[in-house]
Amino acid sequence: MRHGQIANVIDIELQYGNCEQFYFRASESTTGRESADFFIDFLNSVVKGRRFKNVIEVGCNDMYVLNALCPRADKLIGIDPILKGKEKEYTKGI
Repeated sequence: MRHGQIANVIDIELQYGNCEQFYFRASESTTGRESADFFIDFLNSVVKGRRFKNVIEVGCNDMYVLNALCPRADKLIGIDPILKGKEKEYTKGI
C-alpha cells in the first residue's frame, strides 16, 4: 500500500485548517463505517468478485475502505494529508 501526500500539491491548511486538531476517523464513526460499508457492498455488487489492479482513494482518512479492499487489489494507494508519518498505524500491516 502506498500513501500519497496532497501537501506536495496544495497547502493542506487551506483544506483542513490545523491538521493537528483534525480528529475525525471513519472507522471510529458509526455513520463513517456505515457509509463506507454501503459503498463497499455496492462496489462488490457491481464488480462481481473481480480483482482490481489498482485502487486509489483520495481522502482515505484512516484507510477504512482501502483496508476492506486489500484482499481484492494488487496495489492500493491512499491520499490524505492528515496521516503523514502515520501510514503504518492505519494499514494494519499490509
